This record gives sequence, C-alpha cells and structure tokens, in this order.
Amino acid sequence: MLRAALASGRYRHVIVTVTAQTAEKADRRGGATGAQRVAMVRAAWGEWPGVIIDDREVRRGGTTYTIDTVRDLLAEGESPLELIVGADVANSFDRWARADELSSLVSVAVVPRAGTPVDLPAPWRWHILDMPEIDLSSTQLRGATDAEALAMLDDQVIPLYLALQG
Repeated sequence: MLRAALASGRYRHVIVTVTAQTAEKADRRGGATGAQRVAMVRAAWGEWPGVIIDDREVRRGGTTYTIDTVRDLLAEGESPLELIVGADVANSFDRWARADELSSLVSVAVVPRAGTPVDLPAPWRWHILDMPEIDLSSTQLRGATDAEALAMLDDQVIPLYLALQG
C-alpha cells in the first residue's frame, strides 16, 4: 500500500501515523504496546524516501481520533491531506468521531481489497488507489497464529523487529 502510494506521484510525502489506541479497539486487551508499534513502523519504513513516521498519537496516549491528528497536521501546514485507508476502513467512516468534519478536511485514497466494494457517500471525496487488490486484513493477522501471520506478510520487517527484541 505504501509503495503504491509513493509510486503514484500524487504525494510530496506520506505520513505514517502510529496510533496509541483507537476508539474501535479500546475494549481489546493485549497486542503490541505503542512503543513497540512505533518501533515496528520505523523498522519497516523509517528509511524510505518520502515517508515520515509520526508518533504523535502514541505520545498523546489514550484513545486517539483521526480528526485530532488531521487538525494538528493542518495547523502545521500539511495541506492538502489525503487519508490512505483500506476498503474495509473506508466503509466504516460513518462510525468515526466527527466524521462530517473529517470529510470536509481530507480526501480519501482507498486501497482496494478483494471482495470489498466501496461506495462512500457525499460529502466524502475519494478515489481508489491504483494498485492490485489486497486480500489481507489486520483482523486476519490478529486472528492467526504467529506462524500463519508471518506467512501472510510480504516482507520480513516484523520478524526482524521481533528478533531484535528477543
């Protein structure tokens, strides 16, 4: 997804935001800590040209909302903003905090997912990112055993990170 976004020529840079805890997952226990997620993201993309790793949501702590980060980025001069999200996430925008305001501040690039049609209603401005469909979700990864999850991934970033942590 990130490789396709960078190759598209649409973006000066891509900001990868690492969340502390999303409202949708606030009731779940376990998983990586914020610091571990930041480390994994930095290991994966920290050296890529055009990629900025943003850990403000982890530093902010607690439940985080995209609208707050978008407001921060706009105040810092990052404009225009386009969210790059998977089709499943795009289809959930109606449940996001302050979705009406968010739709007025950003456009959306949707990563196509096999078997997941997208039809965002107005006022959302959106397009499908030009890339092959992805047939993998974070939900699938979380539900898999470690061995199954690693087999699903295209690269060795997470195993490398885990090896460095051991």
